[in-house]
Amino acid sequence: MQNPTRICLPLLLLASLAALTACGGGGGGGTIVPPPPPPGQVIAGPAVNVAPLTVNAGSANSVNTSFVTVTVCVPGTATCQNIDNIEVDTGSIGLRIIASALTLNLPPLTKTGTPLAACAAFADGTSFGSVRVADISMQTSDSGASSANAKNINVQVIGDPTLLGTAASPVAPPTSCSDRPENTVAKFGANGILGVGFWLDDCGTFCNTNTSYTVGGSITASNSGTYYTCTGNASTCAASTAQAGNGVAGGQQIPHPVALFPMDKNGVIVELPAVGSGAATTSGALVFGIGTRSNNALGNAVVLPADGQGYINATYKGVAAAKSYLDSGSNATYFHDTSIATCPTSDPIAPGFYCPASALNLNVTFGTGASTAGVSFIVDNAHNVLNTNPTFTAVPSLGGPIADATSFDGGLTFFYGRNVFTAIENATTSGGTGPYTAF
Repeated sequence: MQNPTRICLPLLLLASLAALTACGGGGGGGTIVPPPPPPGQVIAGPAVNVAPLTVNAGSANSVNTSFVTVTVCVPGTATCQNIDNIEVDTGSIGLRIIASALTLNLPPLTKTGTPLAACAAFADGTSFGSVRVADISMQTSDSGASSANAKNINVQVIGDPTLLGTAASPVAPPTSCSDRPENTVAKFGANGILGVGFWLDDCGTFCNTNTSYTVGGSITASNSGTYYTCTGNASTCAASTAQAGNGVAGGQQIPHPVALFPMDKNGVIVELPAVGSGAATTSGALVFGIGTRSNNALGNAVVLPADGQGYINATYKGVAAAKSYLDSGSNATYFHDTSIATCPTSDPIAPGFYCPASALNLNVTFGTGASTAGVSFIVDNAHNVLNTNPTFTAVPSLGGPIADATSFDGGLTFFYGRNVFTAIENATTSGGTGPYTAF
C-alpha cells in the first residue's frame, strides 16, 4: 500500500545545541538513575556492512543527532567526495545533501529532457532542491571494500543555487515548498540526511495521485508539491502532477539507497550505546542487512510490524497510540501528556521541550497482542539538563509534546542502549517480510 504520510512523519525535529545553550545561569536538574540498558547489547565491530555512527555537535551544533560519512561520486567516474555529518534518519527515505557541502557537479535527472526538482516535507519545515544522479558508498569500518554502495542513484541537492540563487541574489522556492524552509546547513542541522526508513522510494504511486495531507499537524502538502520540472531557476518550476498526466514514476523518485545495495539490502540496524545521563559525544554503528550475516541477526528482538502508513502501535498511560514510530531523526521523545510542564517558548535554552519540576520515570509499551515490548524512559527538565551540561550532545532525557494523542515518537533518545532494526517494505528477512521495526 502506498500512502502519502510515509514521507512526512515527524522526521527532522532537530534542535540546535547553540540555540539550546544560548544563555548561562540557572540551576541544575535533579539526580535520577537512568534505566539500565537491555542486557546483552552488542554493537557490531568493523565489517564491510558496518558504517561508524557518531552522535556529536556535527556541522550545525546539533543535539541528539547521529551522523555517518557518505562517499558521493560522479556516476561511472573516480571523481568523488567524502561528506561527513550526514544525519541517519529511520523516518525518511533517500540521500539528500545540502548544496554548500557538495563540491561535485552531479548530472541532473531529467524528465522528457527537463531537469527535475524535489521538495522534502519534514515536521519542522520543507527543503527544496534539484534531483541529481550519483554513485554512492558508505564509509564502513572495515579496511576492505565497502559492500554498501549503489550506482546511478537519484539524490536530492537541497538549496541548489542553480534553482535558489545565491545569498546575494536569492530566488524563492515554489510556494508549495516554502513553509519554514530548511535549505542551508544551519537551518537543516546537518550536511545532509540519509533516509533509511521503511519504503523503497519517497512517495511511490502517491506521486501519481492528487491528494493533500498534513505534515506534523501544521504543514499542508500534496503530490503537487513533491516533484517539479524546472527549465531554469525555481521561478520556472512547475509541479509534476497526475492532473497533468505527468506524475513522477518510481524510477525518477528519490529511492531508499540501502535497497539498491548489491547485498545486505533488506534493512538497517541503528546501534548506539547507553549514555547514562548524557555525554559530550558517543559512537556506535549503522549496520546494513537483517539476518544476512552473523553481525546483523535479530536475536531476541521483538518484531513490530508497521502498517501501510509506517506506524506501529503503542500504549502510554493506558491510552492507545496507533500512529507511533521509532524515528532516529527526531531529537527527543515526543508524546502527548498535558500533565507535564513545558518550557516556555521564550526559553532561550529549551523552548517548547518538557520541563517537569523533577525528572520523571515513565513507561510505554510498543506493539499489540503477543508482540509487545515495554520500555522505561526518563523525561527531565530540558532547561536544567542542557544548562548544566552545555557540552552534552547525547541527552537521553529530552522529551517534548506532540499534539496528536494517538502518536508516540521514539526519537534518538530511545535508541541509546538498544539495537533498533528497520526492515524495508517487501524485503525478506529473518524476522519476516518488511516493513517492520524491532528491538
